[in-house]
Amino acid sequence: MLKKKKENNNEFCAKLVVLYYFLLPIYLILQLTIGIKAHFTVPIIYLLIVIKNYKRLNFKFFIYVIIFFLIQMPYSLYKYYNYLYNWFGLMYLLFICSLPWFVVGNSLDNLDALVIEFKKNVLYIIVSNILLILFCKFTGRTMLGNMEISYAILPLVMFSLLIFLREKNIKFLIISIFSGLVILIVGSRGSLLCIACFILFYHLFNFNKKILYTTIVAIIGFIIILNLNPIIDFMINSLENYGISSRTLYKLKNGDILNDTGRGKIQDVVWEELNENPIMGLGLGGERIIVNERIYNMSKDMSSCYPHNFIIEVLSQYGYIWGMLIIIFLLCIFLKALEKSKENEKNVVLLLFSMDIIKLFISSSYIMSPMFFLLLGICFNKDGGKNR
Repeated sequence: MLKKKKENNNEFCAKLVVLYYFLLPIYLILQLTIGIKAHFTVPIIYLLIVIKNYKRLNFKFFIYVIIFFLIQMPYSLYKYYNYLYNWFGLMYLLFICSLPWFVVGNSLDNLDALVIEFKKNVLYIIVSNILLILFCKFTGRTMLGNMEISYAILPLVMFSLLIFLREKNIKFLIISIFSGLVILIVGSRGSLLCIACFILFYHLFNFNKKILYTTIVAIIGFIIILNLNPIIDFMINSLENYGISSRTLYKLKNGDILNDTGRGKIQDVVWEELNENPIMGLGLGGERIIVNERIYNMSKDMSSCYPHNFIIEVLSQYGYIWGMLIIIFLLCIFLKALEKSKENEKNVVLLLFSMDIIKLFISSSYIMSPMFFLLLGICFNKDGGKNR
């Protein structure tokens, strides 16, 4: 009976995650339509679901995570009392939109349930992504270079790719290729890097069992690299025949794919301020207020003034010493989660890491990243949650 109950609770959590992937494009449509008010729709619904079903969830370790952030708050409140409205907006994103997902991740004992639920609901996720594309098309919203659209489509690519790699199911290969092409056309370099990292990690961690397969993939990759320019030209010409242009392909062709898009200026300001506060740091969310004040004269949305790099963000908020300890701790708990995961689960952990952590080194912020806290909860579960 207890085993059946745990299985049901695990399935419930997996459904919550897949529902998130389904709602992600719809959530983006709401953001494009009603702006910041969208933050009071889907996240609130999820919070209410978590509260209503709290008996089905594992809250072990959650109190420690809450205490950790509460300890940081007095310093930030003191330092930025002139910008409390802006600062509390960030804390809403952290405590309401993101942190509840730690509990969901910490309740996932069997990560295979995520793949099973995704397979069951892949059609709905495809439909929600199509709705997002049609919305942008018919409302005249720009899609080229749209980072949010790329990241909304990314779960569809990644999970479909994982299912193909595990089961050799051609249907999911087709889904991953077509949705990946949309990302390529839309033009987000970050999403493409997440996909590339997952493919690399998957083959590195499964190398011993699939030497022949991995060797073939490596040879194909080598051939593609040798013929990269002709391939890029072919893809550009093929897309242009249909009236489609890809910013990413043009950047690859011109050799400026790694060119800065404004992040450097933000990071320079953050490093400068951090060097003036090396021990205490800038406080929780403090780097955003400083960037907004110094660069944009407080005219920007606070949620877009982050350093675009997870390590810089953590160091800037907590100082060099405390920040480095946090980064080392997170790395250790992730590696231990990989070590303690079963074979199939290990690939799911690698997928979530590639999709949600790699992204934090290019764009987005952990404060407003629900899936960062989902993965953190999963890591805590693998490390100590089995003994609850």
